[in-house]
Amino acid sequence: MSDEKELEARLRGYLARGAARPAPSELEARLLKQIPAAPGRWLPQLLAAAAVVLLVVGVGFAFQNLRAQRTVRPAGGGVVSPGITPTPSATVGSTPAVGPTASSGAGGTLGLSSIHMVSANVGWATGDTDNHVNGPNAGVFRTVDGGIHWQTVTPRDQQWVDIVASSTQPQASYQTTAHFLDGERAWVAGIITTTTDSTVTVFSTSDGGAHWQAGASFRAIQSAGAYLDFVDNSHGWLLLEVHQAMQIDRVAIYATADGSHWRLLTDNTACNIDGLTFNSDSAGWTSSACAETGPSVATTHDGGRTWHAQPLPFPPPSVESCGCDSFAPIFLSASIGVIPTNGPIMFMTSDAGRNWSLRRLPARAAFQDFVDATHGWAVDPETGTVYSTSDGAHSWNPVSTIPNVTNVPQLDFVDQSTGFALRGPGKSPLLKTIDGGHTWHEIQPTYS
Repeated sequence: MSDEKELEARLRGYLARGAARPAPSELEARLLKQIPAAPGRWLPQLLAAAAVVLLVVGVGFAFQNLRAQRTVRPAGGGVVSPGITPTPSATVGSTPAVGPTASSGAGGTLGLSSIHMVSANVGWATGDTDNHVNGPNAGVFRTVDGGIHWQTVTPRDQQWVDIVASSTQPQASYQTTAHFLDGERAWVAGIITTTTDSTVTVFSTSDGGAHWQAGASFRAIQSAGAYLDFVDNSHGWLLLEVHQAMQIDRVAIYATADGSHWRLLTDNTACNIDGLTFNSDSAGWTSSACAETGPSVATTHDGGRTWHAQPLPFPPPSVESCGCDSFAPIFLSASIGVIPTNGPIMFMTSDAGRNWSLRRLPARAAFQDFVDATHGWAVDPETGTVYSTSDGAHSWNPVSTIPNVTNVPQLDFVDQSTGFALRGPGKSPLLKTIDGGHTWHEIQPTYS
């Protein structure tokens, strides 16, 4: 039996190695039953029986391993285990819809008319979509991925719908103006103007546009232009203007102290009002530009009840005829502020607006933006040349050129590295830099 035991041991070892597990129990007894008693004939039959057992065991284990390795691949990609319902994979770069105001489905072309980024990723915009019917600035959008995807967050309650619908009435016009305080708080005013007056309703959100609350509607003067500003949840101002004669505007300023109810503060005339800014519940400025005096500001220290003219330094002879319009002052801190223009000059203050100094810009550079008292940028809207300063606008250096420019109406930097630029119509509406303006890449905004 020594040969028999040796063969049995080899066979058991082979089976164990081939099946990658211990040999089945009672294998010896099953094999010996197949061995005839007659000497000399047991070896061929034993080998045949062993082959059959090996084939059955091998096929069985192969099938078991195949079942253990089987997976389910859902249509959207990814891998899940058997018995688990596949979950569609997330699309890279998409932003989940938030709140009841989000439109469903994929969007189309998004044309931005203004942007306000509060960080490298989070920001607001106004503009039009390719299926919007309400005209320029009718939509409010918000991004959380640096401007790649924009969510429609325009108010959608019935009061807003009624405002938009009333614009179809004969001799009625519809406009909106918005103010964005931070990444969560924003206000948008819906204004319907007829031949006699306007009806204004201001909506507010404190959760990034997921929900809006309508303030009390109020009657106001006819409006051809509007500026809205808030310094906190309660204190806000709305400036409405209508052109009465050459360079003369009728200007009315309304205010709220509870964020909902508005009252008239002043109704007067001024030259070409270009903006409204408050940096506290008492201190504010309007900017204007008259042909005789050039850019100027008016200031208030009682919340807008009374205003005092504050002339700005007159531009030098080389730029007297630039026709520059000044925009609303931008305060970077309680004391540091800038007044940008659409020409090669700007104004800066370091004492909370009590005094302003003029700064020259190179060539035809305009549309300036600053992130602190020293670091700023400007762009030539015709050539696309971008300039930067690191010494408070005393000197400027060209850093790049935005290609294929027809117009650059806005620069918006959030820090010394990250900035955005709107480009003129017919081109990609948004560009982004992450190296301080040295290089720019296009963003093709999508919306939902």
